[in-house]
Amino acid sequence: MAKVTNVLTKELEKPGVQNGLPYLWDADNPRGYANRVGRYRTKIETDFLLRHVGAPSQRVLDMGGGSGRLGRELVTRGHRVTLIDKNPEAIALAKGKGIQHALVSDLADFNESNFDCAVCMEVIEYFTDCSPVISKANQVLKTGGTFVFCILNSKSWRFRLRALSNDGFNANAFTIEEIESCLKRHGFEVTEREGFQWSLARTASDSVFVDISARIEKSLGLQKWLSQSPWLLYACRKTADAAV
Repeated sequence: MAKVTNVLTKELEKPGVQNGLPYLWDADNPRGYANRVGRYRTKIETDFLLRHVGAPSQRVLDMGGGSGRLGRELVTRGHRVTLIDKNPEAIALAKGKGIQHALVSDLADFNESNFDCAVCMEVIEYFTDCSPVISKANQVLKTGGTFVFCILNSKSWRFRLRALSNDGFNANAFTIEEIESCLKRHGFEVTEREGFQWSLARTASDSVFVDISARIEKSLGLQKWLSQSPWLLYACRKTADAAV
């Protein structure tokens, strides 16, 4: 996905490297999240998550948590984090960042339960159907537990523009109605919604316009314009077990 450059050669002996390429979606990889777009996204997602995770020490499941981009912050704040991801290189990096209960596991194969909070950031877009993820969140959480996640908004101006550009962008997006209907079916009630990333900057962009767009977004309150927000953050509470 990323092109090998000279700046990456010193990374080759670190955990999380496969076939000469560091794990891409790491907070320290400039081709992943170590750039203006990545730092912006991480701050927005982390701030939202911390508003809802509760006081330490919560038992948290980070679903598809990669190398611990968000999990590391939770551990630092005293939460007990279990992180699962299918990528062994990501798990090696996560353990190196202090997330000792990091497991190579597909979401469908994970069977622990009784968590206080489940987190699923930038994962649902890899699923054509959101039901398996939301159903799993219900299974792992105790009643009253919190589920925090994000989705691409298929009705947003930005998603429609990307679809028209025919640039190979093929992530799965959902409408607010689709997501909230699925949440209701699986025993969740929504407690907060927030939009983000109104900028046109692409993944891994380090343009100064990312910072300018972020200030405009905040000053105009665009994160509250949910129908047109390109990404949507959700916080939900489990009210009942999902119907089988």
